[in-house]
Amino acid sequence: MRRRICKDKNRCIIIAAMVVLTTLSLGTTSFAWFTTMLNFETGITGSSISNYFAGGNGTALDPFMLTTYKHFYNLSWLQNAGAFSTKRYFKLANDVDMAGTLTGYNSTTSGAIPPIGSDAYPFIGEFDGNGKTISNLWVSSDPYDWKEKPLAITTIDVGTSIGFFGNIGNVLDGTTPYIGVAKSFYLENIEVTCKVEGSIVGIVAGYADGNLQAIGVKNPKISLGTTVINVNSDFSIIINK
Repeated sequence: MRRRICKDKNRCIIIAAMVVLTTLSLGTTSFAWFTTMLNFETGITGSSISNYFAGGNGTALDPFMLTTYKHFYNLSWLQNAGAFSTKRYFKLANDVDMAGTLTGYNSTTSGAIPPIGSDAYPFIGEFDGNGKTISNLWVSSDPYDWKEKPLAITTIDVGTSIGFFGNIGNVLDGTTPYIGVAKSFYLENIEVTCKVEGSIVGIVAGYADGNLQAIGVKNPKISLGTTVINVNSDFSIIINK
């Protein structure tokens, strides 16, 4: 049985980039209706998790390799669907520009990805950005902003922790601790959109109970419902009530 390890609750929710505590008056948000949406597909038909990435088997010596925009979508969906119950390793092999790539049903608008790691399935793996840059990225809590998904997965619930990484966890599985790590990458021109009432929102992570290391952020933006906040400092704390 897993339980989270968090000795200092206040420290756990302060992330290295930005944290926003939102109490949006948007009414109750439910993800159950997502099952009525169109079936967006990536075209990937592999029978194992490794087929959703450029290579690797998810171990420390042979991490899953991410090289394209779809690999980020696959990572998010698989993570939030509970596919990674033990520690897995991921590595970014090159810079990735997300602009105009995830187009789905609306070909004129680039699509968002869900946060990586939900409250139900926090990210407990290790993401090594390898010093690379992820640019023009849009992360959203709203399923109608998502344009593609892996095959055979019908729905996910991102919870109330919203950011590039939604929830980076620190959990104990029996006697084995798993601590999520995200390190060594840059986010440039990133927007995080939150439409879930009572959420914790940040740029790099919404809820960080793991380790964030050597992460740079340039030109970030946070959208809360219909309100857009341009963030000028990588270490701003913004309270929206």
